[in-house]
Amino acid sequence: MHSGDGEDFLTVHHELGHNFYQRAYNTLPPSFRDSANDGFHEAIGDTIALSVTPEYLVKIGLLDKAPDATSDIGLLLEKALEKIAFLPFGLVIDQWRWKVFTGNYARSVQPDVVEFAAEVSGGRGAGGS
Repeated sequence: MHSGDGEDFLTVHHELGHNFYQRAYNTLPPSFRDSANDGFHEAIGDTIALSVTPEYLVKIGLLDKAPDATSDIGLLLEKALEKIAFLPFGLVIDQWRWKVFTGNYARSVQPDVVEFAAEVSGGRGAGGS
C-alpha cells in the first residue's frame, strides 16, 4: 500500500477540480458537458491544486503555523518550472491531434507522435539537440 505524500495530496485536489467542473455542467446536453479544449479542463484542476497553500494547510489542521512568506520563492519557482516545461509538449500533442483529426496525417492508422514531434521541432528530436 502506498503511504501517500504531498504530491498525492495535490493530485487529489487537481482531480477534485475535474469533479467540480463535471458537477457544474452535468445537467447540460452531452455536447456541452466536456470542455472545448482539454487544456481548459486541466486548468480547472490545476487551479484547485494551486489553492493548496500553507494557509489552507493550517486551516485543515495539517500545519500548526504557516511559514513566513519570504520562504515561498522556492515553491513558486518549482511550480513555474513544472508548468513551463509542459508547454512545448502540450503544444506538440495538440498539433498532432489536429493533424490526426483533420486527416492531414495519414501515414498509418496510428501516427507516431515521436516522429511528429521531431518534424515540428525541426528535426531536433526528443532531446532538442
